[in-house]
Amino acid sequence: MEEFGLQKDNSLNKPGTPTTVKDKFFEKILSMVFHNASAGAPIAGANYWYWRCEGSPDNYTYKCGFGNPLRGADNFNSIYFSDTSTIKILKKYAAKLNGIKNEIPPPP
Repeated sequence: MEEFGLQKDNSLNKPGTPTTVKDKFFEKILSMVFHNASAGAPIAGANYWYWRCEGSPDNYTYKCGFGNPLRGADNFNSIYFSDTSTIKILKKYAAKLNGIKNEIPPPP
């Protein structure tokens, strides 16, 4: 699954802003990825946009992360340590996807 992401609620990017809509979106996308992968579809995983880690959406204290750090604080689709409900969903589906034991067929 190609990159996907969504802003926090009400398009705000302040610390403490809920991630209710983002969490529903991530749950839906990752659920589809899991169900397709567990049914043997040719899908290996998903890539959200993006992990900002300890960065601050207010002053852009960038300590670690992946993506495009040059975008700065305007990257509203970022996931921070403080987005605990979103991280819980990511961990849940990482474990579920890791548990799939589909055998990869040899190349033709």
